[in-house]
Formats: sequence, structure tokens, C-alpha cells
Amino acid sequence: MNDPQEQMQLKFQAGFGAQLLNAADGGGDDGWKHKWQRIATLQGKQYPIPQGNVGRKFVEMLTAEIMGVVNGSHTSERIFVFCASVLQREHLVKSPSDIKRSVCKRMELWGDGKFDEVVQEAVRCDKKLKRKTHLMPNQQQRARLMTRLVSCGRLRDATRWATERGGGGVLMPEQMVSEGKTVRDVLEEKHTPQKLPAAEMFMSDDLPFMMEANVTSGHIESAAHKLKGSAGPSGTDAEQWRNLLLRYGGHSGRLRDAVAALTRMLANSIVEWDVIKALLARRGVALDKRPGVRPIGVGEVLQRICAKTMAKLTGKDLEDECGSNQLCAGTKTGIEGAVHAIAGQFEAEEGCTELNVEDHAEQVIREQKEERARRKQLNEEKSQQAMEQTFVLSCLGKSSVKQSVRDITRQRFHTSEVLYVRNNAS
Repeated sequence: MNDPQEQMQLKFQAGFGAQLLNAADGGGDDGWKHKWQRIATLQGKQYPIPQGNVGRKFVEMLTAEIMGVVNGSHTSERIFVFCASVLQREHLVKSPSDIKRSVCKRMELWGDGKFDEVVQEAVRCDKKLKRKTHLMPNQQQRARLMTRLVSCGRLRDATRWATERGGGGVLMPEQMVSEGKTVRDVLEEKHTPQKLPAAEMFMSDDLPFMMEANVTSGHIESAAHKLKGSAGPSGTDAEQWRNLLLRYGGHSGRLRDAVAALTRMLANSIVEWDVIKALLARRGVALDKRPGVRPIGVGEVLQRICAKTMAKLTGKDLEDECGSNQLCAGTKTGIEGAVHAIAGQFEAEEGCTELNVEDHAEQVIREQKEERARRKQLNEEKSQQAMEQTFVLSCLGKSSVKQSVRDITRQRFHTSEVLYVRNNAS
């Protein structure tokens, strides 16, 4: 068997239970694809989720849309069309009562099956809003933006904004960068053509038995607490999804169950591309590297929740299976450790002609794990010793306490422990 295409398909069949799908769209609902493409071109200015009955009804309807994807009744486009069209901002509609009334009207239209009307209204409202400008903000605008970031709990982003460490900003597609090239031309050059992987690029060992991932609402809740970042093509950002998953009591609990079911479907079954095309879509952004262009793909927050959950659930198993086959997998500073290992070998032998990177990487990982275990054991011993000293001192007289305090001080215990003993003695 010398055909690379056939070899690759056999590898995918063995690993995933299905062959690699490398073709254009071949099915799906064209009507919903068109609606999704229309809302993906909006500016992404959306209302916060209303509180009270309106917010709970929105969460309930969103749960139904996600379960529809899990049950196979419709594709993922409906989820994001619902969020983007119902929460779309409208010019001069700012008071909480007006916002609730507008959102309620759109949800009623959606419940009656008038999807085109909801999408058309969202497009109409978006056209009336001011377009984003990329001018340099003045001092007052910078202070106002920093205040908003701090009030939202985004201290890291606020600090980066205040110290101007956010990079060169976003580049427009037709903006000229260097050598007479536009940003679009640079991005096209970075997008290399497809290549068939060689057979030696795949693992030659026997594949481990594939276990089904048991994702629960507890996993989704844990991932929701750590959500951050901007929105994907639909315009619903991480803060919106975090509120949806955590702030509406039992309705949020049922939404977490629906997202867990969606994650189990993606992890444990073969899903058609047309079903999850919108879920896996990315919003392309070109950032200024000064010099250079850095392409970024911002995915949907719902997909990031699923990915974070699976990374948390299977991360340890992945570390055990990959080991050093995947460069220093499971070690947070693994790449840095591998670099130091290679640099040390280079300096010791004044040049490298042949180097077993795998052995050096494993050695660095082993040393780091031993050092962490040693420090953990030392801290536990010191804590236990401090507790024993405190218990003994409580049973001694005043003079004995003073002498014991001097002994503890000579042993260079932490200041907090000495003060704690002195307070007990007094």
C-alpha cells in the first residue's frame, strides 16, 4: 500500500472511526446558512442579558436551541442566529424597561417561527449604529475605558491598556504594511496549500482504547468560571455566556446540562460537518506585530467552553499517553526546559552533531517533578512541626514558653508562626 491518501484515511479510520472529510459543503439547510452569514457581518454590539423573567426566558429558549443540535433536529447556525438577533442593540433604546420590551418582542417572534423578521430587524438596527473607528483615543476616552474594564473585573486588560502593552492594534484588510503589500496579501501568503502527511508522521504504536468522555454540568460550571475573551462571529462574548451559565438559577443549570450534552456529542460520536460548521467558525483578526502581521482566529465562546471542558477532563490522560513524543507534553515550562537542555549540551560539548532531545526532555521533566515534590514535602513538614510546637507550648508554663520561643526563633521559623506563639503565651 503506497498511496499516501489511502494510508492517511486508514489512520483516521483507526483513530477516529471515520475517514477524513476534506471536501466542500455538501448538505445542510441553506436558509439557516444564509441567516447565519448575515448576522456574522454585524458589528457585534449586543445588549447585556436582562435580569428577571426576561433573562430566564432567554436562557430557556437558548437551552432548547442547543438541545435541538444535540438531538439532530437542526444545525448549530440557529444557536448563534438566536443570540445575535435577539440581543442586537438598537439606536436610542437604552433604558432597562425599553431593552426588556425589545428583547421580549424578538423572543415572541422567534417563538412564533418568524425567524426572517427577527434577522431583518437585527440587520436594520445594526445599520443605524455608528461604525467602529480605529483612531487613537484621547486621555478622557482612555480613562473611561479603563474604568469600565476595572468595573467588569478585567484588571489584567485594564493594566495592559493603561501601560500601552496591548500591541500595535488591529489591522484592516486593505491597509498597506510593507513592500507594497496589503494585510490581505500577507495573510494569503501565510495560508500555505494543503499537503498530504507522510506515513512516518503518524504514531506507529498501537492506539489506546478510546473511552467515552463523561461530561457533566459540574465540568461546564467549572469552565464557565474561567471564561474570558472577546466574541466570535456571532458577537456574544465570554461575559455574556458566563452570566447565562451561572446567574439564572435552575435555568442556568439546565443550560449547563445542555452544553454538557453537546460536549459529549462532540467527544463521543462522529458529527457531520454541516451540523457544527457555525460552532467551529472563527472571526479572522490581523494584529500588528511591529513589524509583521499576526493572524488570529477568534472562535465562538460556546466552542471554547466545550474545548476547556475536554482539556480539563482528559488533560492528565493526554500527558500520560504522549509523554515526550509530544514535545514536553504536560509540563508548563516544557519547551523552556527542552531549550535549556539543548543549550547545556551544546555548551558542554562545544557543539552538537547528534542529540537525543527526547532523553533530555524527559530528564528535565523528571527533575522538575522531583523538585516540586521535594518542596511540597518540605512545606508539609514545616507546617506539621509548627503545629506540634504550638500544641506543646500551650501545655507549658510562662518561663518555659519564653525559652521555647527563643528556640523556635533560632530554628528560623516563619515570622507569622513566632508571632502566633507569642500571642498564645501572653
